[in-house]
Amino acid sequence: MSGSRSLALAFLSTAPLLLFACTSGDGSSPDTGDGMPACMLGSTMDEIQQNFLSGDKCRACHHLTPSGAFPLYPTRLDLGSPGLAERMVDKEAQADTNLGKCQGRILVPKNDPLNGVFVQKVLENPPCGVRMPQGLPVLKPDEIACVKRWAMLAAASVP
Repeated sequence: MSGSRSLALAFLSTAPLLLFACTSGDGSSPDTGDGMPACMLGSTMDEIQQNFLSGDKCRACHHLTPSGAFPLYPTRLDLGSPGLAERMVDKEAQADTNLGKCQGRILVPKNDPLNGVFVQKVLENPPCGVRMPQGLPVLKPDEIACVKRWAMLAAASVP
């Protein structure tokens, strides 16, 4: 009986370490071995942009129309055009000054990409404006992991 008890105690004392080792460190998603959250929709910036950022949850507000206009007001963040990382890393959010609540905040800070408005807006209680996607169900944990992974990859890719 004491052998079973000591085995159970050993497991219980190491379970938190095992759980931490299988996550990105914040408990939100598995680590891919590169120190970044795993994304089931892709592992590269291009894959995540194509498979998620160009999808239905982002397209209605953050993709240019065929005429080159933004479909919904007051956004100025185009997630569908090439060069997305260069347009977001260490760049300020652009929006209508009367309606845009995140005007001037950094989208993806190069040295702290998870604390930029791009990631913060998909989390509960963003520091400005409303949680994205506005008017749709909140993102699933894996989708949030994709946003985080994209931001980290983008920050690392821009000199």
